[in-house]
Amino acid sequence: MLSVDVKLDEPLGHPVLATDFSLQRNQMERSRSRPGHPRLLYVFVIQMVASAMEVDANDIRNLARGSAKLCRARHVAMYLMNVTLGCSFKEIGKVFGKDRTTVSYACGVVEELRDIPVFDDRVAELEDILVTVLKLLPERSRGNL
Repeated sequence: MLSVDVKLDEPLGHPVLATDFSLQRNQMERSRSRPGHPRLLYVFVIQMVASAMEVDANDIRNLARGSAKLCRARHVAMYLMNVTLGCSFKEIGKVFGKDRTTVSYACGVVEELRDIPVFDDRVAELEDILVTVLKLLPERSRGNL
């Protein structure tokens, strides 16, 4: 089971994950989030995938390609944002500093890998966690995080 620490981010006045996301937070503030899907959810997805796939969350959003393990984690995070949060490829691309076609490719790779039962089980578990988190958020506060 994954555990995530949350602390209050004083300058922005909303909770964030207890990880150094200062650069990521600045980039996300510039990108628009979907109504009902605050930028905090993007950070949560990245942190959740990083924990599950045993990579550094800061490296997932790094513009460098990284190792195969890191790229796989980045692809899974992009896939979850698309499938579970319903974000567009363009929107996800802004979060990761990538082009929409790169996001489309990443989602296709994950979709193909889901034919492997072990990988599918892992992604399904992450989807379930994210769906549960979305259900726990009060409707009126989703856009205010």
